[in-house]
Amino acid sequence: MKLSLDNRPELFDNALGSADDLQEYLRVRNAQGAVLHSHENVGQMLLNEGVVDKATLQEALQRKRRDPRMKLADIVDELGASSAELTHLALAHRLNLPIVNLDKIPPDPAAAALLPVDLARRYRALPIMFRDKRLIVALEDPLDLEAVDTIQFITNRRVDTVVARWQQITEALRRFYPSEMDASSSDLFSPAERENETERDEQTTAIEEAERLAQEKPIVRLVNGIISDAVRRLASDIHIRPLRDEAELLYRIDGQLVAIRKFSIALLPAVVSRIKVLGRMNIAERRAPQDGQTRFSHGDHFVDLRISTMPTIFGESVVMRLLDSAIGLKSIGALGFLPVDQKRLIDQLGRTSGLILVTGPTGSGKSTTLYACLQLLKKGNNSIITIEDPVEFKIPGIAQVQVNKAAHLDFATAVRHILRHDPDVIMVGEIRDRETAKVAFESALTGHLVLSSLHTNDAAGAIARLIEMGVEPFLISATVRVIIAQRLMRVICAECKTPADIDPNVRQQLGVPEDLVLYHGTGCDACNKTGYRGRVASYEMIVTDDTIRHLIDERASRLQISTAAIKAGMVPFNGNTLRLVKEGVTTVEEYFRVILD
Repeated sequence: MKLSLDNRPELFDNALGSADDLQEYLRVRNAQGAVLHSHENVGQMLLNEGVVDKATLQEALQRKRRDPRMKLADIVDELGASSAELTHLALAHRLNLPIVNLDKIPPDPAAAALLPVDLARRYRALPIMFRDKRLIVALEDPLDLEAVDTIQFITNRRVDTVVARWQQITEALRRFYPSEMDASSSDLFSPAERENETERDEQTTAIEEAERLAQEKPIVRLVNGIISDAVRRLASDIHIRPLRDEAELLYRIDGQLVAIRKFSIALLPAVVSRIKVLGRMNIAERRAPQDGQTRFSHGDHFVDLRISTMPTIFGESVVMRLLDSAIGLKSIGALGFLPVDQKRLIDQLGRTSGLILVTGPTGSGKSTTLYACLQLLKKGNNSIITIEDPVEFKIPGIAQVQVNKAAHLDFATAVRHILRHDPDVIMVGEIRDRETAKVAFESALTGHLVLSSLHTNDAAGAIARLIEMGVEPFLISATVRVIIAQRLMRVICAECKTPADIDPNVRQQLGVPEDLVLYHGTGCDACNKTGYRGRVASYEMIVTDDTIRHLIDERASRLQISTAAIKAGMVPFNGNTLRLVKEGVTTVEEYFRVILD
């Protein structure tokens, strides 16, 4: 005979029946939340509670190992030993979790509204009240850690769990969401009944559910909270990455990916759908990559978001690039150049023609340097036009053109048309090919100041790269005024900055005296436990003179050009990077990362 609550009425007869009793119970309870157990330990608990015998337990555990997704309580129910309801209540009793009577404790509507009804049904859970800054949630299954993690993620609150009968949770949901419960009653069917649906119907239902959830207030708050948190932490990118059984949220902070939290994979479609809604993307298309963009209000300014979704084997992956004009636009004085180099650059920006190049790998701050130059040039009443892919920051007073491949508007085509638009200064976002290089150099040669970027590892390497593209050396020597090669180094967090113990052999290798104190960050909340907060540029700058122009005409090697530039006053990468280490701006580890990169 299957055991039911009739066989153990005391389990529910002693249920807490008032909000005050529950608050007092939680106040004095030592353990917060459910205790983690292996399935075998849970089985022993069921034996001790008299819910199953050893033979039934052994068979139940074998089924559980074959299908880990099934809950032990449901397996015991199928075997006819005990109802799932009795099993859940017995486990709660064994774990010393409070059992509540929702017929006598009406849920707080403000608490219940934090969880979408679809997720409440899926996890058989309902937030019922607040306690200090925590959320009290009634669950049917006291060991459903996935439900707890998901609710904590979506509400951004720590959760205290209590146990209630599913029948009472369902009735409470019907009171709060009568139309949604009636419209989605099929979700209450047993797994066996749902297996009769076709795959196409399941996919359609999943899309419809994702669309509905994307408009739910908790999902809206969740996505807004993720973006706000990323802006607050000064992240440049948000990554939402699906795994087999869960999804993870990561931020790129100071160039490094930082794991923030993980959440249930079941929540992923709703989150992705909400992001697609924001980016004006096709919410029903899940099999192809999509791009979108939106603007997010944060405090007294706006943050532009570029959104990319990509289908993977476990679900859609999302990356959002954050472009915060409040921190993205810097003046030349804030870039970290040495005073002598800053003066040389400003002098060259005062010329009416020529080419200024900024080089480095992706994510090295090239755009930031170019925008800083544009802001200085804007003060001189210049007609400035940019061609970018994409336009990262909108600058008033500058005509910015977005590359549009669908309209056959690439860098080279745009520059040709811009020359008829009477510009004084042209910024070409990137020299990618021979045709773009040709029109950029011709523009610089015919009375325009041109700014652009290039992907090379060092300043002297830019010249070799241009020659490889087919630019004649005499054009390079006649037009190039400045080449800046740069990397971004992480700055030691000021909140946890402490002296570092550096190996004497490393000091000798770097030429750092023993009495010079070097620093590192120990990691704190302000820096997300990384020891770094913010970044600064390490760079080398070639300002062409007669000697360097002659070497270019002679097709000299990169080493010869670099040696001549050092003799003319250029501080190479390793020198600038080591200076930042000695000044306590960054660490020895960052020095080796940049130099060996």
